[in-house]
Amino acid sequence: MNESSIICGGVLYRNSLSVRGEYSEELLDSLNIPVCFIGADGIAADGVSCSSPEEAMFTRKLLRNSLRRVVLADSRKFGQRGIGRICPLEEIDTVISDAGIPDGFATLLRDKGIELIIAENKEQDCKCYPAHQRHKGPFNRKGSGRQQRRTGQEALHG
Repeated sequence: MNESSIICGGVLYRNSLSVRGEYSEELLDSLNIPVCFIGADGIAADGVSCSSPEEAMFTRKLLRNSLRRVVLADSRKFGQRGIGRICPLEEIDTVISDAGIPDGFATLLRDKGIELIIAENKEQDCKCYPAHQRHKGPFNRKGSGRQQRRTGQEALHG
């Protein structure tokens, strides 16, 4: 099987660690994406959302060109809404989250025919850090907001 990942060029938005812009949108117009993984700032009964309208517009275009749509979101995102509405839940095929997802949302997703995958938490075993705790990851924020690169071993072991 020949698998590859395509990274769209454009402007890097550090707050969401996303890349978008004119170059990215032109590339998206030429792609048929078999599986698309997106993150979300909020998942509510009326849909999936993110932190900005611009990011939502780009993500909608990405989803339109995708055959299978997967949302990656930890359980704290359920019941939350970001300012940018990406899509209604019915346009999502799969949600991958942790075991803390509220029962009501698990039922809602399954009732809408959305596959729900609960990922195991191996954090204690591997000492990995969730993305939302970037200050503990390989980049360490110092007082001025500058980022200093730490080695993988330093990031994993403090």
